[in-house]
Amino acid sequence: MIEKKYSAFSNLFSNKKTNLNKIYNNSENYLTTYSRIGLYNILKMNCKLNQIIYLPNFICRDILSPINALKIRYIYYDVDQNLKPIINNKVNCNFLLIVNYFGIAPSKHIFEDYILSKNCI
Repeated sequence: MIEKKYSAFSNLFSNKKTNLNKIYNNSENYLTTYSRIGLYNILKMNCKLNQIIYLPNFICRDILSPINALKIRYIYYDVDQNLKPIINNKVNCNFLLIVNYFGIAPSKHIFEDYILSKNCI
């Protein structure tokens, strides 16, 4: 039963090497070695002059590197002691950075209304 359930993934765990060029060439998917490089690419492709990103105040300083390199203004939102975001609906932004602390994703309901009302990415 287990073998059947996961047989679609068997080629990933075989002795054969996975050819990433075959998977990602002619695709809209990009691989980056660091999240800050991925963030830089996303912002560079979508950002215009005088735009703002809204990000949590509990953030790795390396994430600020691509934001500063592109001269994007940023505003922090608070997170509580359980790392739950506290969003201020009065803040206007073009981009919203959502962080999964320790692999635990915050509830999407916290962000849905804000994203829709501000029309941000």
